[in-house]
Amino acid sequence: MKRAGCIAPQVHASYQAKESLILEMKEAKKQCYHEFKNMIHRWSEESDLDDEQIVKCMVDAAKEYYDEDVIDFECDMELEEDEDEE
Repeated sequence: MKRAGCIAPQVHASYQAKESLILEMKEAKKQCYHEFKNMIHRWSEESDLDDEQIVKCMVDAAKEYYDEDVIDFECDMELEEDEDEE
């Protein structure tokens, strides 16, 4: 007989795993955010670019990065060719 308010162990473990993943994602977002702020600070202190130019450069670089069609990938596995293809 189930008691009201009890969560099955599998459900509880799944919930904990999701919560852990959410916390990891939040931490990764905080780290990314921190890195961008550091980069902005460094460029504003060490360059002749004004704030708008720095932001435009960052946006343009991000657009260029995500618009690239070529993905560089090196396979670590040794693939064998089929004898039939020769």
